[in-house]
Amino acid sequence: MRPPASSNWLIEAGNTAVQRLLTAGCREVVFVGKRDIPASRERLAGVEETLNEANVPLHFINCSLNYTAGLRLGQEMRLPESDEPIGMIAANDWLAIGLRAGLSNRVVTRLPELLLVSFDGLPITADALLRIESLVAPLQTIAADAVAELHRLLTRAPGRVVHYAFHWR
Repeated sequence: MRPPASSNWLIEAGNTAVQRLLTAGCREVVFVGKRDIPASRERLAGVEETLNEANVPLHFINCSLNYTAGLRLGQEMRLPESDEPIGMIAANDWLAIGLRAGLSNRVVTRLPELLLVSFDGLPITADALLRIESLVAPLQTIAADAVAELHRLLTRAPGRVVHYAFHWR
């Protein structure tokens, strides 16, 4: 995997998520989320950065970041037609769970192979039936970093760049 191009850990998470899909053979990627919510927008920026470098098209779908919105979208959305796997990135796990439920309730003869990744590491995403890979930044590391940042601010020490070691749930 290539090194992250950004010091923003949410952008880095987007880079990592899309790299997973590209490695799995996806040559079309759908991002489902919101541009006006910072975490979703920054993850999307990382996805766009990596896809532009790989010359792979991105389809953006504006959607609320909750289970019900994902359920409705999964039932109604039009998927790109492809014989290759299609990568889908949901801006968070609840949206991904709703998408998977909606997609499984569709009445169609054939759905393309769909690889679904998301973020946050909710324990439910570990259920193999959902087929969702969730990217997690380790909570203990984030907590320790928050304490270190507060200490830095109190002592007026110079700023720093943080890189989290993501892992897949």
